Amino acid sequence: MRFDVKQNHSLLTRAGVLAGKTFVLSSGVAGDVYARVSAIHTAGNQPNITASLDGGYVPVTLPARNGTAGEAVAGVRVALGGKWNVFAEAGDTSRDGAIAGGWHAAAGVRMKF
Repeated sequence: MRFDVKQNHSLLTRAGVLAGKTFVLSSGVAGDVYARVSAIHTAGNQPNITASLDGGYVPVTLPARNGTAGEAVAGVRVALGGKWNVFAEAGDTSRDGAIAGGWHAAAGVRMKF
């Protein structure tokens, strides 16, 4: 089975509020603890997809992807020396037909140069 995607356009927007507290552990180490609530809206056209197998093909009809969901996140960020940041956050996004929802987590390292 082969799927051929000819067109897939979408736009994602987010508006929200972030509140938190900054703390200093030592002269070179500072961080933030925060909570964020957001509304996420996506607008997308109907994708142009064709499925084919053994020379025959069938157009796949999917609905347009428009929807709005809510998100709540809690996180922490620690700055190490001014160049390095480490962060971790976890949250939940409400489920919507156009937006995948559920629990999510992220962690990482950022470097300024």
